[in-house]
Amino acid sequence: TTESKQALLDFYGGTPDSEAAVMRGLKWLAAHQQSDGSWLLKDYAKGIAGCDCQGEFEKAVDDSPTAGTAFGVLPFLGAGVTHNRAPKEPPELAAYQKVVERGLIFLAQNQIRGRKKDDKQDGYLGGSMYAHALGTIALCEAYGLSGDERLRINAQLAIKYLLNAQHEEGGGWRYSPGSAGDMSVTGWVFLAIRSAQLTGIDVLKPPLVRAGRFVDSCAAGPPEAKNSRYSYTPNTPEKLSLSAAGLLTRQYLGWKKDEPDLLAGAEYLMQNMPPESGATLGAIYYYYYATQVLHHLEGPHFDLWNHRMREHLIRTQEKSGHKTGSWNPQGTDWGARGGRMYSTAMALLTLQVYYRHLPMYRFVKLGG
Repeated sequence: TTESKQALLDFYGGTPDSEAAVMRGLKWLAAHQQSDGSWLLKDYAKGIAGCDCQGEFEKAVDDSPTAGTAFGVLPFLGAGVTHNRAPKEPPELAAYQKVVERGLIFLAQNQIRGRKKDDKQDGYLGGSMYAHALGTIALCEAYGLSGDERLRINAQLAIKYLLNAQHEEGGGWRYSPGSAGDMSVTGWVFLAIRSAQLTGIDVLKPPLVRAGRFVDSCAAGPPEAKNSRYSYTPNTPEKLSLSAAGLLTRQYLGWKKDEPDLLAGAEYLMQNMPPESGATLGAIYYYYYATQVLHHLEGPHFDLWNHRMREHLIRTQEKSGHKTGSWNPQGTDWGARGGRMYSTAMALLTLQVYYRHLPMYRFVKLGG
């Protein structure tokens, strides 16, 4: 609701300027939806009159309508907009319900329905495991927010495909089903699993135990806090972005708030804060995960991180022409692969952290 969003914004450090940036971003996304309800990563300007957003830099962007559509839908869901409801204020949000509906229909219509009981393609949304995981998050969040039972089967099938695609021995996920895992794809898959759990969709324990084993294998921190940092694959050097992804996965696997390696990991993230100046979006993949880790922990670390993160995102958003509301993918980690759709969606989801998920360690009393 408008009221709950405002309360969370006030409490966790959102501002009128940060919400104005979100609204500009949603307007840009709505203007770049294709006639079939999809969004395109590679050719998002296709058929859009007057669009000059796409540059030479984006020539090598991946061609994935599944990932593009998920990136298109998720920020609207983050703002509380589904196909059947929206916060009352600002009034523009209600107009986006149709945008979300068309995006969800595209994902659902392109999902494979297996004809045999053991069909490994059953539930597949298309594209790489990254793309499928993103589409799964979108379907799960749409189901959870809307309560529309028609979406439950799509979300359940998408999760079923993910669980079938897990590497049996190592416990991780990679670009294609059954491959030995990497921490990057596994991080996205785990966000999908978490989104499913939050809707009440049951996820059996064995895949989670195997996933925990894989995360263990990527631990790459110093001897005194080995599980505070993570690598791309087992026995390789730690990476900042994957340390943030690994820590968030650990939180969802059950680490308590006072887990020493979690606190050591948070300190490591605080040594790598968003810049106080600069014109490019930068390491948004890292920022997306780190912002969530610190938001769950709350407190002074998040307050400081949030100030820097929020102002950096507002400062680097495009403010003129057809690009208004988007973020330039140049100078962004994975910008050459994901393009402007990726950079814009990731920035928006990071700006929505105040109300997109409640901090997981806070005790909330339900009922009167």
